[in-house]
Amino acid sequence: WQEQNSTQSQSGVYGQKLDSGGARQWTDDGMVVVPLSGDSITQVRTLVSGLGAFAFWNRAPSFGSDELLAAKLGATGSLLLAPFSFATTPSGKSRLAAVRSSGGAQVLAWGDDRLDAGDILGQRINQDGTLGPSPPSVPAPGALMLGAVLLGLGARRIRRR
Repeated sequence: WQEQNSTQSQSGVYGQKLDSGGARQWTDDGMVVVPLSGDSITQVRTLVSGLGAFAFWNRAPSFGSDELLAAKLGATGSLLLAPFSFATTPSGKSRLAAVRSSGGAQVLAWGDDRLDAGDILGQRINQDGTLGPSPPSVPAPGALMLGAVLLGLGARRIRRR
């Protein structure tokens, strides 16, 4: 989730794991993924990954200079993959969506304003945090197919008609 200080001037990313009965598993306050800072943090998304989770968010140090980041947490809330960028071109980014493919990769899509207000970009993030196609570069049989643009080629621009 997006955590903010009492004046909402600082944002961070926090997380919590609940058991089937709703009991908190990662301390009462949850785990800090990204500590509070002056950067704007929005669009926090999470996908379960094994016993842990991937977290994704938009970080904007200033208006229109957004970048998208991800981190992977283990079953105990420890960071297995420290926060890393998967969309670094400074631009407005909106409507971050995240799904898991049947092959286990995370597939992200978002609106991007780098050239105009109508681009949709996507990125595949593998379980080990690498970007783009999984080795070998052929999707597993039955993998979620949103087109080769999202799964096989890394981040690409999709033109709308």
